[in-house]
Order: sequence, then C-alpha cells, then structure tokens
Amino acid sequence: MTKLEFDYDEEHDIFAAMDVDREYDVSLPKKNVILDLDKKGRVVGIEIMNASKLLALKKSELKSLAGAK
Repeated sequence: MTKLEFDYDEEHDIFAAMDVDREYDVSLPKKNVILDLDKKGRVVGIEIMNASKLLALKKSELKSLAGAK
C-alpha cells in the first residue's frame, strides 16, 4: 500500500505530497508544479507553488491537510 506524506510551507505557500516508500530520480518543473519521478517515470511526489491560490484553499486548510495521515 502506498503511504503518502503531506507537507505545507505556509511562508512560501508550497504544498507537497510524496510517496515515502519510493525514491525519486528526477524532478520536472511545470509552471507552478514540480513533479518528482522515479526511474520508471512514475510520479512519486508533487510540489505545488502558490498552492492556496491554485487549489482555492485557505492556508489554514492546507496546513491542516499537511498534518493528515
């Protein structure tokens, strides 16, 4: 089963989700999103810049998501 870890940097408004059981090989920046891929090209993580604006969520909501397991 995939175990996801969430993080939110409120100061820089960056939300991240990553599969903690898989290692990334390369990061691909796409505008306000960075995709982390493993050696097979599968997404193992994502970072969203300006997350509150792009996801239409309050920073406090993103912060509470980061604490979710």
